[in-house]
Formats: sequence, structure tokens, C-alpha cells
Amino acid sequence: MDVTEKEHLTEELRRREAHLAEAQRLSHTGSFGWRVSTGEIFFSEETFQIFQFDRTTKPTLELALQRVHPEDGGRLWAPDNPPRGASFSLTLPSYAA
Repeated sequence: MDVTEKEHLTEELRRREAHLAEAQRLSHTGSFGWRVSTGEIFFSEETFQIFQFDRTTKPTLELALQRVHPEDGGRLWAPDNPPRGASFSLTLPSYAA
């Protein structure tokens, strides 16, 4: 792969990341990743917004779960998602303004 092709692929990745971030912002949908081998958690920008965490906060699963209380209607579940393992879903309670 030459330098020009690498630059083109890098720009394409940035463009797609920007589109995803804008779609998440508009739909108020966040995403997160979990590198199981290290325990590292990654939040999208919108996930930080949804949880009302400062962008400098280091994300952890425990921190995210502190925002969910079953009596308020929030829940976390992880149905099977072969071959990737599990797909985690999180529902936060919605509050009337």
C-alpha cells in the first residue's frame, strides 16, 4: 500500500466516523466498546452526553451502571451475538421535562 492510498483510506475513515458521530447526535444514540483483554472501555461522544459525563472522565462499566436504576425503568442486557460473543444493550429511563 503506497502513501497516497493510505492517506485516502485514512480520510475515508475520518469521514465515516464523522457521519456516525452526527447520526448518533441526531438520534441521541451512543455506542461504546469494551476491550476485554485490557478491560478498557471506549465511549462515543454521544455516550458521554447521554450519561452526562465530562469528556475527560475515564469510562468504566461500573460508572455507566451507576446511571441506571431498575426502579427508574433502566436496564442492561446482553443477548448472544455469535460469533462476536454478546451485544450489550442499555436502556436509560426517560424523564418528562
